[in-house]
Amino acid sequence: KSRWSSKSRTELGIISFKDTNDYGYILTIKDLDGPWVGYYSWKSLEDPSVSLRHGDIVSFVRVPNPRQSPPPFIATQVRLHKGGNAYGMIPPQVLRLQELIKEGVPGKQLVFRFRREAKREQGILSFKGAIKDKGYIYVADREDARIGFRAHKSLLHPQVEVKNGDLVSFIRQKSPRGYPPFIAVGVRPTDENEVKNLPADISLVRNYVLNKRLIMD
Repeated sequence: KSRWSSKSRTELGIISFKDTNDYGYILTIKDLDGPWVGYYSWKSLEDPSVSLRHGDIVSFVRVPNPRQSPPPFIATQVRLHKGGNAYGMIPPQVLRLQELIKEGVPGKQLVFRFRREAKREQGILSFKGAIKDKGYIYVADREDARIGFRAHKSLLHPQVEVKNGDLVSFIRQKSPRGYPPFIAVGVRPTDENEVKNLPADISLVRNYVLNKRLIMD
């Protein structure tokens, strides 16, 4: 019975080490703003022979910090989470947070970036004529459903090549110039999770963009 009750209190989080792999924090989606759950390898690990890396997804049970000092909770029964089992697939939000932690984004910025990432949308890229720097991302098959795109400002990684008609993921931002009303930032090709959750009419949007291109050319 006690095993079952502790299992139901098990949470998923991501480990973020401080100076060494012996201590740090475990970040969870629900208390991203802090305080984070303390991690001390000598108290927290279920199996002391396991070595964890910064950014690993772990399962753990939180308990009040016996020293009654910050952090208010510390992690126990920590083990590397290998996906599958009781949780099924790892939630996309957790994977997104893991990417940012592995990237080394510092604390305060981490929360801001994570919240911004959660606002991602998907659309079809359309270049203006032959210029590879300038164009729009369409989210529906009409002209008022387009978001401005400028490669040098919009791309998340400048070295990643995107082509006309590509399905991309982006974050919309108010345009400083006012036209078009929004511009795209953080543009990258869509990932597997995003592809699974695409709107059904995305093929209409792609056809619209490609046909428009044919007429223009």
